[in-house]
Amino acid sequence: LDPQERLRSWCGDCDKCRFVFLILAPFLSPAELTGIFGRDLLADPSQYDGFARLAGAAGAKPFECVGEVGECRAAIELLRRDSAWREHPNVRRLVDEVLTDRPVSDSELSAQLALSDDHDVPDALVGPLREVLGA
Repeated sequence: LDPQERLRSWCGDCDKCRFVFLILAPFLSPAELTGIFGRDLLADPSQYDGFARLAGAAGAKPFECVGEVGECRAAIELLRRDSAWREHPNVRRLVDEVLTDRPVSDSELSAQLALSDDHDVPDALVGPLREVLGA
């Protein structure tokens, strides 16, 4: 809850940090996300290889603490469409080097954004969660 404490919990240089940054970026502004992490990982060229691995384009995808390749590619597609993010160095490069060979279709994007019934959310919370999300 304390914004000062947030900066101590993100190293900004691991697969988990990169994944969380990537998956939140389409839903937050660069300033908001940088405020949480203390720096803009999508503007740091040294982070590119890690983002490319998350998207399944550079070696083996990290195993723990990260989402699926499809989720990462969908996030990159959303960033490509977002004027606030599309010119960030890693976004441009991911679009050029990852999405060019494996574009994300609108149907794939919709499928990634759809709520799944495959989850471990307690039944008592599913209804209220769907209400909040409008789903």
